Amino acid sequence: MKNLIITGGAGFIGSNAVDYFVKKDGYQVTAVIDKLTYAADVRRIKNYTDMMLYKFDVAEANLEYMFEKENPDVIVHFAAESHVDNSILADTTDDFIKSNYVSVAKLVNAIRHYKMKTHRNILLVHISTDEVLGDMPMDSDEEYDECQPLRPNNPYAATKAAAEQIIQAMHHTHKDFDYTILRATNNYGPAQHFEKFIPTVIKSLLQGKKIPIYGSGWNVREWLWTSDFINGIDKVISQYYQKPTDICGQIFHFGSGYRITNLGVVNTILTKMGLTKTGTAHEMIESVPDRPGHDRKYALNCQKAKSLLNWSVRMPFENGIGTVITDIEQRVGELK
Repeated sequence: MKNLIITGGAGFIGSNAVDYFVKKDGYQVTAVIDKLTYAADVRRIKNYTDMMLYKFDVAEANLEYMFEKENPDVIVHFAAESHVDNSILADTTDDFIKSNYVSVAKLVNAIRHYKMKTHRNILLVHISTDEVLGDMPMDSDEEYDECQPLRPNNPYAATKAAAEQIIQAMHHTHKDFDYTILRATNNYGPAQHFEKFIPTVIKSLLQGKKIPIYGSGWNVREWLWTSDFINGIDKVISQYYQKPTDICGQIFHFGSGYRITNLGVVNTILTKMGLTKTGTAHEMIESVPDRPGHDRKYALNCQKAKSLLNWSVRMPFENGIGTVITDIEQRVGELK
């Protein structure tokens, strides 16, 4: 039985991960850390009343005390500010630096000190993003693998890239903790905040509003069902305990290979909601000024995860969209 601490466990991917690992044999989620910002919802994990929820900011907390109390084997670090638009605003950039960079440096030091005191290893599974690699030309068939240099194009991506570098630098210097970095493409699934693209589209349609979309809508994203990603995290942890050298100090990419324009996503949702007869995506959207520095296209090469971890994608995009529509219909209904 491996003790897990999940940071950001009341957020979108984090809450889905809590649900997954609580039900998964061989794991015990002993604690969830979340500072419960606007993007979190403690109701997502309300069924697990026997699990300790620590309501605090990782950057400010006494982590070593908590580790001594919970005896973690693995920390899955989701906690982060992730909305790119907010990172661009002058009055919120500091929040991203604190949450996405400072907290990671503090987490690594707490893991190191805990090991020196107890002689127990903790595996840090750091959740990063494909955005640290920057974008690529729309007409490119290239896929970025784990060796691609970091080239972030917005403040959010820059703080995530900085987090990767502080982990790697501290490991190179001290060599006294274990880590792995996981980069994922755009996740989608149940419980995602309304500010994100797919929930925004569905909520707008349910409320009879125009769909706000940046610029031309031709930006390409690669969509990954969140449970498929969490299954990949599970495989990483399992492999670590079978063959640590396969995992420690390694970076893994997780993506679906399903790449589609934002307009294509809208059309898929219209079809699933039975609205294709009432209009097309072009007629139902409201073009808004493009995001500064908006990345054009992401595409990850995930062969390493597939070959080394025997990981694969299970959820087809259109099936996943149907599940998300049902989830958002219920949540929009609760708003009335």
